[in-house]
Amino acid sequence: TEGRDVMSLTSLDEIEKFFARLEKNERTLAVELQSLMDKKSQVDAQMGSLQRIVPNLAVVADDAQKLADSVANTCRLADGVGGKVRQLDLAKSRVQDAIQRANDIMDLRNCVEGVETALKEERYEQAAAHVHRYLTLDQSILDEATSDTGGAASATKLLSEAERQLKEIVYKKFEAAVESGNVSQVERFFKIFPLLKLHEEGLRKFGKYLCSQVGSLSL
Repeated sequence: TEGRDVMSLTSLDEIEKFFARLEKNERTLAVELQSLMDKKSQVDAQMGSLQRIVPNLAVVADDAQKLADSVANTCRLADGVGGKVRQLDLAKSRVQDAIQRANDIMDLRNCVEGVETALKEERYEQAAAHVHRYLTLDQSILDEATSDTGGAASATKLLSEAERQLKEIVYKKFEAAVESGNVSQVERFFKIFPLLKLHEEGLRKFGKYLCSQVGSLSL
């Protein structure tokens, strides 16, 4: 097309106009080319930066993987330690239970010796304290002692009998103190009722005694 245009030029004015158009196109192309060259420099610079970053990214990725592996390993160790701690806690709890049961059985036997002596010497408060300890023992200990063919079963039987005897004594001594007007003895045996788990019975009897005292004062 440009060749046919040149060949068709017939005057100097047409040639000058055509030359001016060519110069304009050349300047436009030069500007576009320079723009492309500038962009190429930026792209080259960015590529250079990426090339420098890529090794660092690889290192970061490797460090991240190592950290993830370390965290996973730590979690596994923590789970293992936690499991061991739970096992130790369970073992400790069982040992403590066994020690407590052994102590309770020892208390049971000590109570037998103490209550027998206290009853013989009419030290009813001490006898009641031993019976109270027997009455407050864990029921599983008493069941175990009852099923035992050894001394524990005998101790339980003796304490049960001592409880029955002491209740009978306290009832009789309290009534005798009331009838004789012995205030100190009334108070003494009233305080023994709760130790034998006779709270309500003791309050009822003591309340009846107080009412009788008030009634006698009003006469």
